[in-house]
Amino acid sequence: MPGASIDESSNGDSINGKLVVKIGPIEANFLGNGEAIFDDASFSGIINGIGLDHRHNSKVRGTISFKLTNEQESSATRVAVNVSFALSGMLAQFSRTGIVNALADQLTENFSTNLIKVVKDIEVTGQPSLTELNSNQLMNLNFLLFQTFWKRFRSAIASIKRNFRS
Repeated sequence: MPGASIDESSNGDSINGKLVVKIGPIEANFLGNGEAIFDDASFSGIINGIGLDHRHNSKVRGTISFKLTNEQESSATRVAVNVSFALSGMLAQFSRTGIVNALADQLTENFSTNLIKVVKDIEVTGQPSLTELNSNQLMNLNFLLFQTFWKRFRSAIASIKRNFRS
C-alpha cells in the first residue's frame, strides 16, 4: 500500500510501522504499532493497530480481520477481509464521515487489487513482483478522493438511467 511501511524491528506478532498520507497541502505521518494474531487451524487472523500523528495531534486505530475459505467445486480460495477504523484529533475535524468511509473503502479495494497481483505473480514466477507496490510513495488521498467521487457519480447516473427507464 503506498505510504505504508513496516519497520524492520518488528518481530513475531508485534508490528511497528508508519503510514504517510497526503490530503491536499496536509501531510500526516502516523507512527504506530500493532499486533497480528493468526489462527492456522481456521485459516484466519486479526491485525490490530494504532498510529499517532504528533504534528497534527491525530490518532488512527484500526482492525483488519480476514478468513480464507475454499470455493465450492473449485481450486480457488476466497479471502474475506473486514476493515474497521476510527480517526480522532485535528485531522478528524477536517473530514466528513461519508468521505472518510468512502476513502477507506477505496483503500481496501486498492489493497485487494494489489494482493491479487502479488498472488498471481507468485503463481507464475514463484515469487512476488513488488515493483509497483512501492511503500516509499506517499498515499495520495487526492487521487483516492477523485476515484471515490467518480464511483459515486457513475452510480448516481446509473440510478437516474434506471429510474428513467421505469
